[in-house]
Amino acid sequence: MIEREKETQNVFTRNYTNNITLFCTFDREKKKWMIVTDTLKDFGNWEILDDTTTILGYKCQKAQLQYNNKVYNAYFTTAIPYSAGPINFRGLPGLILRVNIEGKESGYYATEIVNPYKGVVPKFHEEGKHISREEYNKIFKKQNE
Repeated sequence: MIEREKETQNVFTRNYTNNITLFCTFDREKKKWMIVTDTLKDFGNWEILDDTTTILGYKCQKAQLQYNNKVYNAYFTTAIPYSAGPINFRGLPGLILRVNIEGKESGYYATEIVNPYKGVVPKFHEEGKHISREEYNKIFKKQNE
């Protein structure tokens, strides 16, 4: 067990091939780790375009996606071969370094890439009670009443 059990420490992992995300958290009342399984909404398919730009020294290619009547633009780099991005954006053949809604300046922008990372990566607790996102929400609501 971790020494900081009195604090809630969430560690997220995501499986981008099947829209599943897992996170572990410590239940302070029961003094047990919980592994929460959640299903991410399917965005559909990205259209990879020919446009490119450089972000933080990485050549990035543009991709577009229409979701909920909005067009999202993303720039990703295959130089970092992880199909991941900010929030729940995923599904491209490289790391997404920028995402925004078409015509809007605001969005998600990578500001720094530290490689190799020298910090401490939190441990994902493999052992714990497996629960759904709905069960977790009920527990969290009860603990905060």
